[in-house]
Parts: sequence; structure tokens; C-alpha cells
Amino acid sequence: MMLIAALCARTSDSVDVISRWRKVVHAFEAAPVARAGAPDWGQAEALTLFGEALLKDGKNVAARDAIEQALVIAPDYETAKSLLQAVATQSR
Repeated sequence: MMLIAALCARTSDSVDVISRWRKVVHAFEAAPVARAGAPDWGQAEALTLFGEALLKDGKNVAARDAIEQALVIAPDYETAKSLLQAVATQSR
């Protein structure tokens, strides 16, 4: 539910956006591991969106860390791969 609420929230304040995604990421970290056959999605997406918010705020190292965590969970997640490339480009 928090993931959907965060996706639907509209704000341009980077502090609010980062705080919102941080809460979603922490909620996923605190949640029990999904059992076989149960839905198990959203954590990689939340980490990627958290990383994107950090990147927009100029926090490149923290953004890279979040996006890399997303790729550990979902190695083929193209959005995270592209965003990681953007972090590398901005860090130069």
C-alpha cells in the first residue's frame, strides 16, 4: 500500500520525496520474506525510485547505493540499469 501511495503522491519538494521513498524502502526491509507462491514485488522498484529522488537532489553516492541494492534484488531491471548509468555519467 505504501508503494502505491508514494507513487500517487504529488510534491516537488525534494526533501519530502526523499523522505517518502525512504519510508517505503524501510517498510520493505522490515517486512517478512514472501512465502513461495505469494506476490513478491515492489522492493526493487522502491529502491530505484528512492535512488532517482536522491540523484535529483545531487546525492550521487547514496543514489548509486540504492540503485545497486535494487539490482541485487532484480538484476535484469532495465530501469535501474539505466538509472545507474545516469549516476555514473553525473559523477564524472
